[in-house]
Amino acid sequence: MSARTLVLRASSWAARSSAWLGRATDVHHQRFYRPALLASSTRSLYQRATYATKRSVADELLLTALKGEVDYELRDEAHKQGNIKGSARPFEVTDNPGTEEIILRRTYGNEEIAVTCILESQQPEEDEDLGEAHDEEGDEEEENDEASENRDVEVLHLNVTITKGERYPALEFECSFVSGGEEIEIESIAYLHSDSSQGKDDEIEPQEYTGPGFHSMQPNLQESFHKLLQARGLTSKVATYAIEYLKAKEHREYIRWLHNVETFFSS
Repeated sequence: MSARTLVLRASSWAARSSAWLGRATDVHHQRFYRPALLASSTRSLYQRATYATKRSVADELLLTALKGEVDYELRDEAHKQGNIKGSARPFEVTDNPGTEEIILRRTYGNEEIAVTCILESQQPEEDEDLGEAHDEEGDEEEENDEASENRDVEVLHLNVTITKGERYPALEFECSFVSGGEEIEIESIAYLHSDSSQGKDDEIEPQEYTGPGFHSMQPNLQESFHKLLQARGLTSKVATYAIEYLKAKEHREYIRWLHNVETFFSS
């Protein structure tokens, strides 16, 4: 075999080897480097990171606002507590944190008296004559806005329960007192033999007669019930104290709520 033939065969073998290596390299490249998959994975990670960043920013903004509100309310707390004038005597105040009510308790002879107090802010209905005057003046919207800011009144709701040793029978008064008023208003009086809500399952209990409508009673009988409550210490002074106490309590409960929300998002 001539030297020329050997050279030609060697060149042909080298070309085939180079082509084979090229194909192998392409397969390896295609198998282990997939730009589309890498780009998709990168986008997913980026999106998750961006979402986490946005969520963290929102949380931080909320926490900052909560801390600022707590600081502001704490500075105002001493002023709120200082507004409580008088006392609940002869009652003792039961104040359970986390609730919106207080209970005034006392013993009167052989009676146990419990007064559950809840405060509500109400806006009375607008006087019709006043509304007509506003229309004539042409300033209805502006004056209504000013009036709505000044006409809100605080109404104390009182549930008075009187028992003698046992839970039942009981005499239950539903009352109300408007801040600045002169007398506690009685809305209804019920004589309760037992707790009607404790009936057997699937058993319909007959409706118990608890008493007449208070305002349907004779005026002298209504007056006698008013004097009965006053004799037991439930006066306008005690009601006024309860209003101021509940306003301060609402402020404390608001601060407690702010702390709870702050702790929830901080953990």
